[in-house]
Amino acid sequence: MILGALLLALAVQARPASMSSEARCGDEEQLTRGEATPTGSPEQHRLFENAVNDCRKAEANADTAALKTSALEMLALLYDARHLNEPAQAEMVLRELTAFAPNDLTLLFRLSRVQEDQQELDAAEATLLYARHSQPTEIDPNRMLAQFYARRVKEVLPPAAPSGAGPAPALPAGVPDTDGFYRVGGSVPAPRRLDIPKYPTEAQDSGVDGLIIVEVSLDETGMMTGTRVLRSVPLLDEAALHAVRHWHYEPTIVDGRAAPVKLVVTVNFSLRK
Repeated sequence: MILGALLLALAVQARPASMSSEARCGDEEQLTRGEATPTGSPEQHRLFENAVNDCRKAEANADTAALKTSALEMLALLYDARHLNEPAQAEMVLRELTAFAPNDLTLLFRLSRVQEDQQELDAAEATLLYARHSQPTEIDPNRMLAQFYARRVKEVLPPAAPSGAGPAPALPAGVPDTDGFYRVGGSVPAPRRLDIPKYPTEAQDSGVDGLIIVEVSLDETGMMTGTRVLRSVPLLDEAALHAVRHWHYEPTIVDGRAAPVKLVVTVNFSLRK
């Protein structure tokens, strides 16, 4: 295994020549057996713990920053969800690593996510803010902050249909609702949009995507008179409404005359090309 080979090489460099073979960092056999052992079994846990103990010894005996950093990286890996799954220990190791490279954005992002996974939300936010302030010209810290806040919004305000949201009760074709609007469907054709919509770039810049569903109301001329979000993505709703309000439609003809209509449209902000 690559992990075992790296750990073994680290131990050979870090320990004195007299160090016993039991103190090797990441014994190849133990790591190989651990990853081949059923996940979550006591035996696998024991083998990974042995690898951790060896790494700790190598870290203590490392005489250069590079060797110590390598040992800490291996420890962070051993504490991750694929191995020992000990986020509190992983956080401490990542904090030690950031002391060697305080402006390494990748390390800061890893630390923030481990903090967030432990519900240390203030600490996670502070870590990302530090990343942004330390490198203000970089885009990634702002993107990571936007994604962090989007997750928080979803957690605090889970998507829920507002009162009265959703399609109106079905009416016979050609019958207007109480506000005088015809709903598209049946004998009422969907109006044709006249322009090519241009979606705002703010949502893409934030690194957040999603699908928003909006009900729109059009007057007899095809002009937009009202909008209502039926499916929300909190950070994207305003951008979606801004886009929809600038769309233009042909008038809808019902029984030979132009009529106001309501229809449901979707706005999809996607980061995938």
